[in-house]
Amino acid sequence: MNKFETLIRGILWLAKKDWGLAFLLAFAAFVAVIGIGAQQPGGHLETMFEGPIFAAGLRAGMIVFPDYATRGTAGFYVAPLFGAAANFLVLMAFWFIVVKAVRRLWPKKQDG
Repeated sequence: MNKFETLIRGILWLAKKDWGLAFLLAFAAFVAVIGIGAQQPGGHLETMFEGPIFAAGLRAGMIVFPDYATRGTAGFYVAPLFGAAANFLVLMAFWFIVVKAVRRLWPKKQDG
């Protein structure tokens, strides 16, 4: 049970910080998009998620792993993960902006 307590404390600590909450929301959104894309292959969501951001990340992966075109090499499997990481970073930036805006607009509790 100690590992679950550590995990819960870590999640609660992340939720207190703007960037941490953005990370948690981006992770949830990323998993949801992947799940929906798996249920509806070839749909609009999959097309959007494999758009220019994914392509830019994939090209960065191709620079790091020049053997990406050879099937069975590490680059062949890892280069697309750079595209997925780029999508995740964009989701995290989006949620960070949303969290910052909501926390600035939300009235703070007055003590006393």
